[in-house]
Amino acid sequence: MGQCFEISRLKSYEREVQVGVSAPFQRSSDMLFLPLAGEDAIDALLKPFDMNAFLFLLRLENNISRGIPYPWAVIAFEKGYRLAGHFCQIRGDRTKLNFTAFSIMDSVPPADFVPPLSCIFVAEKQALAEAAQRSTLLSSAWDLLRDRAEERHWLCIPDSPPEEWV
Repeated sequence: MGQCFEISRLKSYEREVQVGVSAPFQRSSDMLFLPLAGEDAIDALLKPFDMNAFLFLLRLENNISRGIPYPWAVIAFEKGYRLAGHFCQIRGDRTKLNFTAFSIMDSVPPADFVPPLSCIFVAEKQALAEAAQRSTLLSSAWDLLRDRAEERHWLCIPDSPPEEWV
């Protein structure tokens, strides 16, 4: 059975102090948190990739600090699927649904490499709703996320798509 967990966001600000006078906020950063059950679930999923919840959230924080929009949802599959081409065909606007693979997060792949699909970043709920209508790949994730609030952020670990479909 698939699972969803809220990703909590704590925003911190740093002030620069010059000659005893506080300047306006100079920098901000995000710290992301999962409930313990969410950490345990993502730890188990990422163990084969020598990753854990801390590294997963840290990489998400780093992406946000580089200007990549904070996703409404992150869908993490239990394994990588050789369905990147299929996903690119059904996703619509790539700025609203993007993906990566856990197996290549620490390496630079060759230019002609097609990654397995193991993690999807969903910028907008409506984009997932539309793509889920076009593919079985996203149906379990959509079932888990359809009633989740748009103003919050979610980690979704869906059921695997049927092997005969894959």
